[in-house]
Amino acid sequence: MPLKVLLFLSIYLTCAFGALFDPILGVCGYIFTYSVYSEHVWWGAILAQYPIRYSFTMALFLFAGMLLQKNKINWTIRPYNKLEASFYLFIGIIALSLILGIAPNTHSYDLFNKMFKISLFLFMFIRVVNTLKYYQMLIFTLIATGMFLGFQAYQAPASMFIRGRLNMLGGPDFAGANEFATFLGAILCFFGVAILKAKKWPLKFLYIIGAAFVLNGIILTRARAIFIAMLAATIYAIIFTPKKWRKQILIYLILGGILFFQLVDPGFFARMKTLKNPEQEASAVSRLWIWRASLKMLKDYPLGVGIGNFGRMIGNYDERVIGRDAHNTFVRCYGELGIHGLAFFMFIILLVFKQLRHIQNITRGTPLESRANLEVFALSLAIIIYLVAGLSHTHLYIEAQWWLFAMLICLEKAVLNEIQRSK
Repeated sequence: MPLKVLLFLSIYLTCAFGALFDPILGVCGYIFTYSVYSEHVWWGAILAQYPIRYSFTMALFLFAGMLLQKNKINWTIRPYNKLEASFYLFIGIIALSLILGIAPNTHSYDLFNKMFKISLFLFMFIRVVNTLKYYQMLIFTLIATGMFLGFQAYQAPASMFIRGRLNMLGGPDFAGANEFATFLGAILCFFGVAILKAKKWPLKFLYIIGAAFVLNGIILTRARAIFIAMLAATIYAIIFTPKKWRKQILIYLILGGILFFQLVDPGFFARMKTLKNPEQEASAVSRLWIWRASLKMLKDYPLGVGIGNFGRMIGNYDERVIGRDAHNTFVRCYGELGIHGLAFFMFIILLVFKQLRHIQNITRGTPLESRANLEVFALSLAIIIYLVAGLSHTHLYIEAQWWLFAMLICLEKAVLNEIQRSK
């Protein structure tokens, strides 16, 4: 059996059976499996021969582990935690769209099932990741996932490049070049903080090498959205960087910029130049058509056309965009879930940034302040990348975006438990 298949199965089985004794291994195993397993890569095609739903099976092991360790799990939903409650209410809005919108089809039910399963995983995710040790294991999993995907991108054959862009490499949510690049961009934020926190140079050097592979993977996608998103995240980093780490962060940003310009090729620059004149670029022009048509659709369907129905309906308002996606998270949101759906999604984003500030406030003046500031800083950058990239691509139903939102709740629980323990 090939080495990569053995490596994946070793990690998978270790996490699956380990989850029965410590559910955090199930959380880490699920995130790793969902992110890297793809039938489109050669080793994934070998594993696809077996009738196993790898991510779903890992989630079942996670749930079984939680039941076996039920005395160590706090199953309640904290009434004052508006962010977690908002996740489940948003699923309710999605379910309501099946009634308020046009007649749902198979795609509608598939998307709803996906979001419902995401909510179940988030429920388990938030219950399990409740200490700083577990939170750090989660961060390490994301970093290891980034290294794995970055190295695969470096080795990707020519057949995985469509019109010069890397595709079909990551898990089900990351098969497209733009989605894959956004996910890697978010992971790169955690690499940056890991480099800062590493005290030993061998470990720091390992993170730097891993970050270089991840950056190379992003460049291979030639995604314009992630280029803009990373630029926005860089500006945010310069303005809001924690004072204690400001010099180091600025130095690493400069070094990262130098590495970036060393890795890019003329094809990448040629694609980025289209940002100057979007009216002359076909895909950019089609987005403008879609967004204008979506406003007309909103007038007719203020409560939304229902989950999964955007592509079916948008062609009624502009024949040039029949069957097209919204290419915008917020347009897709109001198009399918209505004005109330968009308002509630914006409310969730407001709660996300409020939670970021809250974590900084509760740790101010404690021994955890410096560490918490770094964790909040990394999460802020990752969330900004997803939100900014979502202005030209749809991330409403992308699972990784919801992982980042849920990580805020986990981080808050972790620091509160640590403060209580120290007292």
